[in-house]
Amino acid sequence: MDSKDYKEGEDHFDKLKAKLFNKKEFNTLIVGGATDDLQKQHDLEEVISILTDPKLTFEEKDEALKVIKESNAKAGLLSTIKKTKNEDKKAKLISACWEANLDCTSDFLFFVDLACSNNFKIAMEAFTVIETIENPVPMEDLLKAEKQIASRIAEEPDTTPLLEDLLTTVNNFKH
Repeated sequence: MDSKDYKEGEDHFDKLKAKLFNKKEFNTLIVGGATDDLQKQHDLEEVISILTDPKLTFEEKDEALKVIKESNAKAGLLSTIKKTKNEDKKAKLISACWEANLDCTSDFLFFVDLACSNNFKIAMEAFTVIETIENPVPMEDLLKAEKQIASRIAEEPDTTPLLEDLLTTVNNFKH
């Protein structure tokens, strides 16, 4: 291979790389290869942000959820949920918690708070996260949740059916 062939190969690779990493055309998910913790953190942030893309395909979502689960990215995902103002995006991020089968037992009260939201999508996704918790929840958290839900029912009678189901689910953790 002479230098001309090598240069043409480099140019082809650069063109291909530019095309694949064009955020307007593709969601490119890079898995592995990052040795630097900062790069890994950045990659996880990218994966989490991909979840809110309205053009996300089923395959891309499935791969992103797999990366989140394998990378133990729950803390980053929860942080993003807390920061996200757009309610539709927030609901998608919350759904990723149960879709990736993350253990959210330690975040039980956070999800109870979200399940008491005025936004139905957010409330339903958070409720689903709570329903998928398999580990025992501390009694203190269950009592706090009951109190919060009862207070919310008193404030907003319109949301009573969902909140009553939530209260039943919380009570089921006691048994």
